[in-house]
Amino acid sequence: MEEYNDLIIQMKNLKEELLMIKKYIDWINSFYKIIRENRSKAKQIVYLRSQLSIGLFNKEKRKEIKKAIIDISNEIVNIDSKEEIRNIKRDFEENFVSKYPEYRNINDLFKTVDINDMLNILNDIYEKKAHIYNSKIDKYFEVQRNLYNNHVKILK
Repeated sequence: MEEYNDLIIQMKNLKEELLMIKKYIDWINSFYKIIRENRSKAKQIVYLRSQLSIGLFNKEKRKEIKKAIIDISNEIVNIDSKEEIRNIKRDFEENFVSKYPEYRNINDLFKTVDINDMLNILNDIYEKKAHIYNSKIDKYFEVQRNLYNNHVKILK
């Protein structure tokens, strides 16, 4: 029974750790998504401005292009990339490494690598921890099945 309780505690702790790692993965992915969308919109603006500079369009069409440039400009998310990366790394150190000191070396590594490397490392860690978590779930069901079988034997 003690093995069963220990297993439940281990699974709970692993699940919490996985959720925290996933939070950072999602945060970095969201950051990248904003950056990609901003770059795409900037390219659209450059293209539309180049169309304006050609001077082949009538007044009405030029107004439409200028309005499109303004609309796209308003959709660009104002984000300071360096500040956002610092926020991610600071939050990781303050909220994750403080809770899981075994990640101290990885946190030190994050100070020297770019955010893409950080994402790859976190994805690798997540996959390994998820595998461990899944094996704990298998063990949990095995222990539960054994407890049930022992209980049935006692009742017979």
